[in-house]
Amino acid sequence: MNNVQVILGGSFDPFHLGHLQMLRESIKQLSPKTLRVLPCFQQALKTHKAVESKHRLAMLELIVNQENEKMTCDVLVDDFEISQNQINYSIETLKHFSNTFDESLVFLMGEDSILNIQKWKHWEQLLDVCHIALVKRKVTNKTDTHDLFDCLPQTWQSKWVDSSVFKQSIKNQKAGLICQVEMDYVDISSSHIKMNINDSQALLPAVIFDYINEHELYK
Repeated sequence: MNNVQVILGGSFDPFHLGHLQMLRESIKQLSPKTLRVLPCFQQALKTHKAVESKHRLAMLELIVNQENEKMTCDVLVDDFEISQNQINYSIETLKHFSNTFDESLVFLMGEDSILNIQKWKHWEQLLDVCHIALVKRKVTNKTDTHDLFDCLPQTWQSKWVDSSVFKQSIKNQKAGLICQVEMDYVDISSSHIKMNINDSQALLPAVIFDYINEHELYK
C-alpha cells in the first residue's frame, strides 16, 4: 500500500518551469500517494515580500488542475502556511503534517539549502518528523554526492542512504532518512523572472504567464 506524502514548499513567486519539472520528477521517482504544493506566507530567511497570497494560490490552482489530469498521484495545493499569516518555519509545518497524517512524509529540499541548514529553526528536529530528499540542482558547486555528504551536519550523516534504499524505505518508515535524488531540474531564477517578466514567457507555464498578464503582476 502506498503511504507516502511528498511536500514541495516554497514561495512560488511565481511558479515556473523549474518548479514544474521538480513536481513531475518527484512523482516519477518517489511514487507518492499525495504531493502537496505548499506555498509559504513569508520565508524566514528572506526579507522581500512575495506577491499577494491570493495570486500565488490562484496560479498554483491553475497549474495543479492542469497537471492532475496527467499525474499518477493526487497533487494538492495546501494553504496551511499561508493561512498562518506569519513567517513560516519548516519544522512547525512538518510537525503539523506528521501529527495530522499517518503517512510517511518526504520533504523536498534543494541541494543548496543543506549548506545553510543549521540556520533553520530547530533544524536538528527535522528528521524526527520527515524524510529529506535533496534535489540535485546546478546552483551550487556541491553537486558531487560525496561532497554533499560532507556538507551534512555530523548528526545527520548516519541517516544518509542511497536513493534506491530511500525509495524502498519510505514506504514503511515514517521519518528519519536523507538522500540525494537526481532529477532533470531546470535551473530558473524567480528573481530574474520578476525583473524581466515581459521576456520570461519561455520560463513559465502558459497558464501562469497568462494569469500574470491578466492581473498585471510583477510590473
